[in-house]
Amino acid sequence: MIYISSSCVQENQICKSIERLVSLGFRNIELSGGTNHYPGLEKDLFKLKDKFELNLLLHNYFPPPVTHFVANIASLNQEIYQASLDHYLRAIDVSKLLGTKKFGLHAGYLIDFNPTETGKTISKRDLANREDALKRMVEALSILKEAAGDEVTLYLENNVLSGKNRIEYADITPFLLVSRDDYHELISLTEINLLFDLAHFKVSQISNREDIEANCTYLLSVSDYIHLSGNDGRADQNKSLLDDRELLNVLTQKNLTGKTITLEIYDGENSINESYEYLENLLDD
Repeated sequence: MIYISSSCVQENQICKSIERLVSLGFRNIELSGGTNHYPGLEKDLFKLKDKFELNLLLHNYFPPPVTHFVANIASLNQEIYQASLDHYLRAIDVSKLLGTKKFGLHAGYLIDFNPTETGKTISKRDLANREDALKRMVEALSILKEAAGDEVTLYLENNVLSGKNRIEYADITPFLLVSRDDYHELISLTEINLLFDLAHFKVSQISNREDIEANCTYLLSVSDYIHLSGNDGRADQNKSLLDDRELLNVLTQKNLTGKTITLEIYDGENSINESYEYLENLLDD
């Protein structure tokens, strides 16, 4: 099934994002970041779900917290760690109420940063001990999996390491879960499903000068939940799939049947529509 991320349209309130995507003809919507908290948000979700017969998924930074922050379940800062855990516990509760079966959250970081730095070059700062941060994340995942129970399946999304952040941090990677080796390390410590963001992975592989296609083929085979968008390999740009020849080459060679796929296209309605049509035709072949 193909979903469209609510982040594909820029609105302050999720109800407006949903209504806009519905007006474009979409009924499978992944609720993600980019909107603000407001009283009555959850009631609006239930009303819109029933009114438009929507299939919904929640993703990472949704529902939006009252005060914006960067969720980090690997943080060694107790306040940030607890706020992140509470945020995801709330998302799991809302997922259950809406009857959604999957929830994907981002892997953690060895640094804590501000929302204004998200997706940009993060100025160099001291890193947390990687082993301690990884242990912290595994601890959080255990708590979240217990809360999710059999009603919601949890997925952990791979982070993106841009070329600029690679230069800023030299040979140290400040984010967890950016590579195939990171994935193997994680599943040796805990059972967790992979939300495979192919755009993130492409950028990280180029930044680390690793083999994109071989590693991508493997991770696509172990994941049934995929995020897709196009980029130039230097940064996560959320462009049309048709702007990314490397991505198209990978997609045309892989069997995506039965996978949950979310498009995260931020550069206009035409790009959203053309990417959706391309993917729909690819799945029909």
